[in-house]
Amino acid sequence: MALNMASNPGGFRGGDKVPVVIFSPLQRPLRPISRTSNIQSTAIVTQGDLTYCRATCHCRRCDLRVVFPTASLPIHNYLCNCTSCRHGTGEMAFHTARILGNPMDAETDGPFAVEVMDSYSPRDRLGVERFFCPTCSANMLVRIDLSLREEADKRGGEPEDCAFGRNRSEKRSEQELEEGFQWRVAGGALRNYEGIIQPMYHLNLASTMDGGVADHLRVGSKVLPFEWRSPTLTDDQPEEISAFCHCRAVSVKVSRPDDRAKNLRSPFPDLIYPTDVTYRAKLRNPGDEKWWLRGGFDFQSGTFIPRFNIREADQEPGRTIVFSQQESRPKGLKQYVSSPGRYHEFCGTCGATAFWWHVSRPNLVDLSMGLLDASVDGVRAEHWFEWHKSRVSNMEVSGNRKMVASLVEGLRQV
Repeated sequence: MALNMASNPGGFRGGDKVPVVIFSPLQRPLRPISRTSNIQSTAIVTQGDLTYCRATCHCRRCDLRVVFPTASLPIHNYLCNCTSCRHGTGEMAFHTARILGNPMDAETDGPFAVEVMDSYSPRDRLGVERFFCPTCSANMLVRIDLSLREEADKRGGEPEDCAFGRNRSEKRSEQELEEGFQWRVAGGALRNYEGIIQPMYHLNLASTMDGGVADHLRVGSKVLPFEWRSPTLTDDQPEEISAFCHCRAVSVKVSRPDDRAKNLRSPFPDLIYPTDVTYRAKLRNPGDEKWWLRGGFDFQSGTFIPRFNIREADQEPGRTIVFSQQESRPKGLKQYVSSPGRYHEFCGTCGATAFWWHVSRPNLVDLSMGLLDASVDGVRAEHWFEWHKSRVSNMEVSGNRKMVASLVEGLRQV
C-alpha cells in the first residue's frame, strides 16, 4: 500500500491543491575526520557523467564514496515502511538509493573494503545482504544477489519494492547483470544528498497497521487517507507491549509508566517531561547528526521510558532491564559510547538501533519506535505513547532541515 506522489511531483496535499516541497535537504555540516582525503571537505563531486557522494557513519569507521549517473539526478525514491525495514533498523521508515557499480574507498579509486562492516542477511529477503558499522551501528549499504531473483519471486512473501531489499520495478543495468550484484546506499549515510535523492512517497504502509510515520511526514494521497487505522486493531490493550529487532536477538516487553515515573529527573530539558503523564510515555523525533549518522535515516523516533518499565522478553514480569553491568546486560546488545557518558545500544546481529541512555539519567531510557510490535496498537502505538507534536528534538542542529520542517508541519496537523 503506498501514498504515491510519483504522478504529482509538486506534492499537492489533500484537496487544497497547494504545492508543497516535501523533501529538499540542506547540506549537512561536516565533522573533522582523522583520515586524509582529497574530498575531505566536499560531500559531492561531479565529474562529467558521474557524480561522487561521500557516505560516512558516526564513528567514521565506515568512510566511503558512492557513484551516481549525473543524468539520473535527482533520484526519485520512496520511504519504505515495511516490517523488515522497521525492525531491521529501529527506524519507523527507511530509504536507500541504487548506486552505480561498487562502493569506492574515500581516498582512492579502489573498491571500499566492506569487510570492515558487519553484515546481516534477513531470512525474509532472499539474496539480500545489509551492511552496518560494527562500532556505531550505522546502516550503510545493501548488496543484492541478482541471480536469486527468480527463486525469491517463486518463494513469495516479499513486497514488490523495499528500501533494504529487492526492487523489482527497477530495470537492471548491464554492469549489474555482468557482476551479478546490485548495490544501494542508505540515504541518511550520505553527507549531503541535496540534488541527489528526492524521497517522493511512502511505500509498504499496510504492515504499519496505522499509517506509521506517514501521518507525520505527509505527502498527500487518495490511496490511503490520513488517520487510517486497520480494523483489526482494537482499543483493548494488553498489560505489556513487545519490542524486538529483526533477528529477535533483542526482545523486550514494555509496561505502562506508574507513579515511580514522577520521581525521574534529567539534566537535559529537551522534550523531557517525566511527570507529565503516568499512563503514556513521552515520545520525540531527534533530528541531529548523532542520530542520523548512527541510524542511516534522517531522524530517529524514540520514546522516553522508565527503565523499570522495560524487561527482557524471557524474564519474569517485574524484572528490570540492565545496561550498566556487563554480566546482566541483554546478550544480544552491543554498546557504542558516542561521547563520554552517552550510550547507544544496538543489536550486534542485525544492527537495529534499540536504546539510548546517559549516566546522568540511567533510569530514563530512549527506545526506538521502529522495534514495536505493530500488531498490538500500530506502529505509532498511540494508546501507549504521547507524541510530542509542537517540535522536533534538536531540530536546530539537524542536517536535513527541510525534511525536519515537513515533519514538524505534519505533527502539528495530526
